[in-house]
Amino acid sequence: MKKITERHGSHNREKRQLEFKHSLAALAACLLVFSLTLGLVQADHMQGTVSAPVPAPIQISPSNGGTSTSRAPTFTWENIRPADDYQLQVDDDSSFSSPAIDTTVTNKWYSPPTPIADSTVYYWRLKMSRNNFSSDWSDVWSFSVSENLIKTLENQMAELNIQVEGASQLFENAISKGDIGAYINIQSINGAVENKKEFQQGMETEVKVTPGEEVEITVTSTAENGKTVIVNMDNATIPASGASGLVVLYDGANVQLADSYEDVLDPSNESVPEYLVVLGGKGAQVLVSIPTFSTHTITITIAQPTSMLIYIVIGGILAVVLLAVAWKLALRRKVQAPAPPLPVLAPPPPVPPSQKSQG
Repeated sequence: MKKITERHGSHNREKRQLEFKHSLAALAACLLVFSLTLGLVQADHMQGTVSAPVPAPIQISPSNGGTSTSRAPTFTWENIRPADDYQLQVDDDSSFSSPAIDTTVTNKWYSPPTPIADSTVYYWRLKMSRNNFSSDWSDVWSFSVSENLIKTLENQMAELNIQVEGASQLFENAISKGDIGAYINIQSINGAVENKKEFQQGMETEVKVTPGEEVEITVTSTAENGKTVIVNMDNATIPASGASGLVVLYDGANVQLADSYEDVLDPSNESVPEYLVVLGGKGAQVLVSIPTFSTHTITITIAQPTSMLIYIVIGGILAVVLLAVAWKLALRRKVQAPAPPLPVLAPPPPVPPSQKSQG
C-alpha cells in the first residue's frame, strides 16, 4: 500500500512539473508577442527610414519614357497611405547630384513656377514623410521636354495639305503618355530626297528610301509598352494617287487597318499592329502602331494592281485580239468568195403551126 501511495505521489509531481513547463512556455510566447508588438510601435515613432509602414509614392505623370510638350509639366503621383508631405526631385542627371527641382509639398501634384530647359531628358523621383520619418525614394522615372514638337508636326502636315480634326490634341496626349516612339519627316530638297528624325523616344530607327518606289524603316526598342511610328512623306518620295495608292507592310506581311486616327495613336488598345494612311494634296502621312517590341520592319510602297484588275485587263486584251482576228477572217472570206453564176436565158417559145403555114 505504501508503494502504491508513493507511485501516486510521484505521478502527481510529474504532472505538476509538466503543467508548470507548459505555463512557462505559454508565458514566454506571450512575452515574445508583446516584445514584437512593442518593437513595432516604437519603430513607428522612431525618426528614420522605415519602408514597411511608409511605402514610397506611386508616380503617375510625366510617364516613364514619355515626352512633355510643356516646359512646366505637372508632376502627379498617388499614395496608398496617409502622408504629411512629399519631397520631389527633378534633375537632368540620374544621380540627382544637382536637382533642377527639389521641393516639399503637401499635395499629390506639383507644377514648377519656372520652366525647365527644352530638348532635355530629365529624371524624377519622390518620397513621403509621416510622423517625422520618411519612406524610401520611389523609382526613378525619365521624361524628355520638346515644347516645339507639336508645332513642327502641325507645320509639316500643313505643307503636305493634310488635315485631321483635333490632331494637335491627339498628338499631345499620345506624346505625354509616351505612346509615340518616333516621328520621321521625308521630303525632297533641291531634287534630293532627305529624311529627318524629328523625334525618337525609347526607340532606334533606320530609314532607307528608294525615291518613287519604297520606304523601309527598321525599328528597335526595349520598351515594355507599345509605340506608334509617324512618317510624313511628300509626293517626290512616293506618289500616292488614292486611298489604295500605298501599301503598308509589317515584317513583310499585311497589317490591320486602324479604326481611326485616335485608335492608331494608342498602341496599347490592340494586341496586333495597325496602320493608317492620311492623304494630302502634296503627300501622305503613315502611322503604324506596334504593340510589342524587338526589331521590326515597316515597308511603305506603291500599291500594285490587284489580281482582279489584272484579270480584267487580260480579258479586255483577249477580247480585242479576238475581234481583230474575226474581222480579218471576215475580210479574207469576202475576197476569196466565188463570183455568182451568169443567168441562163430561157429558149424562145415555139412557133405554132398555123403561124408557120401563113408564113
